[in-house]
Amino acid sequence: MQDPDFRFKQFSIWHDQCAMKVNTDGILLGAWTKLTAEKNIADIGTGTGLIALMLAQKAKQQKLASKFTAIEIDHAAAQQAKFNVCRSDWENDIEVICQDFQAFSRETETQYELLVSNPPYFSDSLQAPEQSRNLARHNHGLSFQDLLKHASEISTDYARFNLILPCNEADKLLQLARQHGWYLTHHCQVATVTGKQATRSLISLSKQNSSDCTESELTIRNKDNSYHVDFIAICKDYYLSM
Repeated sequence: MQDPDFRFKQFSIWHDQCAMKVNTDGILLGAWTKLTAEKNIADIGTGTGLIALMLAQKAKQQKLASKFTAIEIDHAAAQQAKFNVCRSDWENDIEVICQDFQAFSRETETQYELLVSNPPYFSDSLQAPEQSRNLARHNHGLSFQDLLKHASEISTDYARFNLILPCNEADKLLQLARQHGWYLTHHCQVATVTGKQATRSLISLSKQNSSDCTESELTIRNKDNSYHVDFIAICKDYYLSM
């Protein structure tokens, strides 16, 4: 067997069969998402299974009995996610399902307390020749409207929905959120380098209507390219080098 593409402290990821590889966005979302006492957690568009695995590690550390459903429309990516999950300590806690999210939401009987997604967001850009890459990058198959609507349908009244998006795309999603019963409770703006403008938004939505929203900032790297203390604080349980 070939060596994994990424080794983390408690699991490894192979991603050669996935259109979208392991990236900082997924790592940020998995590391930033907090767990409380959620029993059922859904990872929408799991890809390699990275975020589900990160959260499963976190649940184990917090001694939570959480179960994870990792949903992926692309067959090759779903198979690779299963491969990665089977080689982890949480094979019995994570179920990978190869299905489009709309169909999954119509068929599942589970109600989720927490949902996470690093969703496709390109809508007007030129599509790639490979269909799998289009599914992973473009939101024609899963629009923000559908994502919010179906996430609401399968979640409890006190559910949270955490996502990561480019800042301009996050603004578009937030304009639609209230139409589907989601309210912004935490908005973290992420800059890649100290002193640079934020390029990513980590957002946490809730089914509970509240006027309170926590605003925060996070920086990935210092100007000398070393990891910023903010990034180390949330990722130290995962990165081998931290």
